[in-house]
Parts: sequence; C-alpha cells; structure tokens
Amino acid sequence: MMRINLKIFALQMGVICFVCVFIIGLASAQVEKLKKLVEIISTVYLGYSSSLKGSFLGGIWGFVDGYISGILIGFIINLFIK
Repeated sequence: MMRINLKIFALQMGVICFVCVFIIGLASAQVEKLKKLVEIISTVYLGYSSSLKGSFLGGIWGFVDGYISGILIGFIINLFIK
C-alpha cells in the first residue's frame, strides 16, 4: 500500500473545511436553524459570523484547522501503512 503524501492530504482537508465553514456561514443568513451552529463555531473561530466577511474569516480558520488535522491524521495513517 502507498503512503499518504502529507502535504497534499493536509491541503485537501484544509480546502474542504474552508468550503464547509464558508458555506455554513453564508447559508446561516438565510436559514434560521444554522445561526445556532454559527454561534457555536464562532466560540472557536474568532470573527466568524453570518456575514460575507465573517464567513471568509471563519473559512480561513477552518482551513488552518483542517490543514493541521490533515497533517496529524495523515501521519497516523502512515504509521499503520508498511
């Protein structure tokens, strides 16, 4: 089995997290039920809100979070692949 390229895997995780957090932020302006989720996420991602600027800031935090998580997850997976 092939080992995971940590940089590529981390970048993919970062982009996925950015897109998810960004879309949730924008959608929460229209869908009332998502506002509570944005409130919860904003306790961790500073500046995150239901606006375009807040969604972009939250997306950046999501990218950083996803990138770091991707490195850790990829590293652990590579430990088990011989």
